[in-house]
Parts: sequence; C-alpha cells; structure tokens
Amino acid sequence: MKILAVARKSLIELLREPMLMGMVLLTPLAFLLVYGFAYQTPHLKTYRVLATIEAEAGNDAVEYLRSLTYPDGRPVFAVEIAADPVKIDPALRDRAAAAFLTIEPGTNGVLFSYTLRGDALFADFLSASSILESRLSGYLLDAEGISLPVRVVENSIPALSFGTRTDFSVYAPGLLVFAVLLLVPQTALLLGREMRTRTIRRLQLSGVSSVEWLGGIGLSQLVMAVLQIILFLIGLMLFGLDYTRALIPIFVASFLTALSAVGAGLVVGCFIQNDSQAVNLGASVTMLQVFISGSFFPMPLQPLFHLFGHEIAWNDAFPATHAMIALQQAVTYGADLSRIGFRLAAAAVLSVMFFLAGALLFQWKVFRAAKSTS
Repeated sequence: MKILAVARKSLIELLREPMLMGMVLLTPLAFLLVYGFAYQTPHLKTYRVLATIEAEAGNDAVEYLRSLTYPDGRPVFAVEIAADPVKIDPALRDRAAAAFLTIEPGTNGVLFSYTLRGDALFADFLSASSILESRLSGYLLDAEGISLPVRVVENSIPALSFGTRTDFSVYAPGLLVFAVLLLVPQTALLLGREMRTRTIRRLQLSGVSSVEWLGGIGLSQLVMAVLQIILFLIGLMLFGLDYTRALIPIFVASFLTALSAVGAGLVVGCFIQNDSQAVNLGASVTMLQVFISGSFFPMPLQPLFHLFGHEIAWNDAFPATHAMIALQQAVTYGADLSRIGFRLAAAAVLSVMFFLAGALLFQWKVFRAAKSTS
C-alpha cells in the first residue's frame, strides 16, 4: 500500500503544476496537430508532367501514362502538353511541375525515344522520373513484342491502418515514440525535486523502502503514460487511424516504451542533484533515444547478427528501437500482435531491464548516500 501512497503523492504534485502537465501531455499533441494538418497529402502523389511530342507514336504513349492509376483510383500522372516552350524552364525551376518529358522519333526501328528533365534536388522529380522511366521502358518493350525473362509486378500491401496512406501516417509512429519518451525528464524531475528538498531521508524515516518509493514513482509515471497514449490515439483516430486493426498493438508497444522511459528516468536521477539538472539531462537522453530508435529518420545500420530471423544492430539494445519498428508495422500496415510479437517481446525484456537497472542504481547511488549523510 505504500507504493500506492507514493504514487498518489507524485500524481497530486503533478496536478498542482499545470505547466509541467501541459509539457508532457499537450506538447506531443501540438506536434500531432501540426504534422496531421501539414502532411495530409496522399503519400502516393499525382505528378504533374509537362510534355512535348515530336513523334506520332508519342500520342499513344502519353495516353498510356494518363491511364496509369493507383489502387484507390487516383491518376499517377497529370500529363500536360506544353504549348509554350518558354514556360517550361520556369515551371521546373519553380517546382510547379515534377518533370518535362520530350518524346522524339526513334531510330533503328524503335517507336520513339524520350528525354526527361527536371530539378535533381526536387523529391517529386526523383520519384516521377523513376516511375516514368520504368513505365515507358515497359511500354516500348511491349510495343516491340519483347518479353523480358523477369518482369517486376508491384502489389500494394493490404490492411493499412489508415484509409489513405499519407505522409502523416509515416511520421505518426515516430511522434508517438517521442511523446512517450518525454517521461524520461519528467521522472528524473520528480527524483531531482526530492533531492533538492531533501525529503528522501524523511521518506526513509517514515519506513518507506527504496523499492516502495521508486515503485510508487514509476507507477505514477505509468499512469501518466496511459493517459498520454490514450490522448495520442484519439488524435490519430481523428486523422484517419483505423483503430479496429491497430489499437491494441499500438497501445502495447507504447506502454512498453513508457516502462523503459521510466527506467531511463531513474538512471538519469542517479547523476543529478536537483530538478533543473533533471530536465536538462533528461531531455538530452530523450532526444538521443529518439534519434537512435529511428523515430525522426531511418537508421541504416549494418546488422551484427540475426535472432529468430530478425536483424539485430547495436541500436537494438534500446527498447525504443523495437517499439518504433512495432509501431511502424502496426500504424502503417495494420500488423496484429502476432506479426510484431518478436519486437514487442524484445521491447518488454529490455524495458524491464532498464527499469530494474535504474531502480538498483538509484538505490545504490542515491538512497544509500542519503542514509549515510544523515
């Protein structure tokens, strides 16, 4: 019951500081809203292509490009015949068009040849030119009756958690990991405050053991984590998440990340003397884990070994890495628990290890020191 009493005390202290509550609960939601409204364009775009046709066979090729569609029926290209050549370069320079396609008469019996122009630093040109190259090459081979020994066929992955895959659905897992890892500085802050006010010794005199005190602190933070995850899931649902397919995997992966975050907060608490240091060091540890886990951008690393058919790199030593992979598969592809079981199990084991390591280190470094100086 002492654990519950400590947890209640910690939660009451948080409720008395609305600014701290706002930082932990509302900051991730603010990021969610910004990303949600800013990146709602479909991940598979319709690329505007300007074209000039100098070969008769090019008309059929342009119609073929116009007929290409995504699985949801949207066209891949919006091909426009460039009536005024003077306006082509400004359109490419201003990125009003993804690419400029020139179709010229072919040689040696080939129907036509083509040239692609565009801004090599423009992401839309890189994507559009790749698709154009693939489709036009295939069109010419079919027209000549040439069959390749191997032909690539693209099939979209079914059971997406979002009705339409947008850039936001790609960023959502990383935002969720970032939100949960904000518990690191908050946990360290609660510990730093006890050090600054020198209430640790008072707790010891009241008969509260280190296990009960740290367990109460951890329990209060897990309550905050549950509230945080629920608010974030509601936000994801408002932006189109199909909760019937991904709700449970997302919650489990997020909760395990929270457990590791509390453990990391306990570790940070061992190297501070007050709550100000806790916020600074805790924020640094949070951002380090965010980047290492690949939450903001992918981490292409050389695997060190394989475990149960999964590649393991050095950053897999952090629970957030496994949670990030599990969340990506759940949010983006609607994976169920069985498909991400390995990542969830790895996150669970590492999270418990982080928590125990933090608790033991804090007991040895801080609790014993407080007792010896009294």
